[in-house]
Amino acid sequence: MIASVPRPPVDWFAISPSLILLGVAGACLLFAVLVPENARRMTSAATAAGGFVGAFIAAVLLYDKTPVGTGVIADTVRRDRYFAMAAIILAGVGLVAVLVSYSEREGGHVAEYYALLAASAGG
Repeated sequence: MIASVPRPPVDWFAISPSLILLGVAGACLLFAVLVPENARRMTSAATAAGGFVGAFIAAVLLYDKTPVGTGVIADTVRRDRYFAMAAIILAGVGLVAVLVSYSEREGGHVAEYYALLAASAGG
């Protein structure tokens, strides 16, 4: 019989902005392979922009619902307003980067560019 190992509780809401952006990065990598080349730019840019908007909304909700800082995931991550404010700024800047680069970005590897942009913001 295998003994069960106690697992620390995970506050998924505290890491939701990062999870959203990492999920979008994975989706953009799939678009690089599965979406036809003529629709790849629009699809990946719209997905990345939607991911940054979703991360922005999650970070605003996190800021609103976190009056006092606490440690989550066995105290490896700190859930506080400073983290939420940094996530708000990062999501806003990422959205602006997607909007600016959409008009500038032409040619190949466009979906990989948006995946890299979302993964770097999610990290």
